[in-house]
Amino acid sequence: MSSTCFACGKTVYPNEKIRYLDADWHKKCLKCTTCGMRLNLNNANSFEKQPYCRAHLPTATHTSVADDVMTSHAKASQAVAEHGRSEQLATEKGTGDGFTAVADDVSMQHAKDAQNLTQLSAREQLTTQKGTGEGFTAVADDVMIQHAKDAQAVAEHGRGEQLTTQKGTGETPRGYGEE
Repeated sequence: MSSTCFACGKTVYPNEKIRYLDADWHKKCLKCTTCGMRLNLNNANSFEKQPYCRAHLPTATHTSVADDVMTSHAKASQAVAEHGRSEQLATEKGTGDGFTAVADDVSMQHAKDAQNLTQLSAREQLTTQKGTGEGFTAVADDVMIQHAKDAQAVAEHGRGEQLTTQKGTGETPRGYGEE
């Protein structure tokens, strides 16, 4: 019983037959599809029913899958996020101008105003000659420091009134303020 060679189509006799990939081959016809190197059962590799040597064996590639609803939603949300990032990057670095995600509350606005005043005074100080004392040198107080100073002044005024009254009675002590 003889069969035909898968590569050349000629008759293969049993003494020269190699059975590989469910087909009969001549020993000299079993070659790498890419480089033509002669193969045997120990070094032959197959890909899509074709023989290859180890060096030229193709690798399987992934197939693309049609976008389902979840994938399209994920792509859309990624595009929105990238658009937001590009708008943030479009503002000049360090200026603070542009998109902000959180609205500023009153204390944050006071802090920003104080920082702007401090930066303004620092710029004015840089315009004067060092050591001459010319120009603006006072540091502007922010609202929180101003409130603390006002509270301290009220407390000192209250202590001054306490010294002029008798402790526990509310009356002026004898001999205090009299001449």
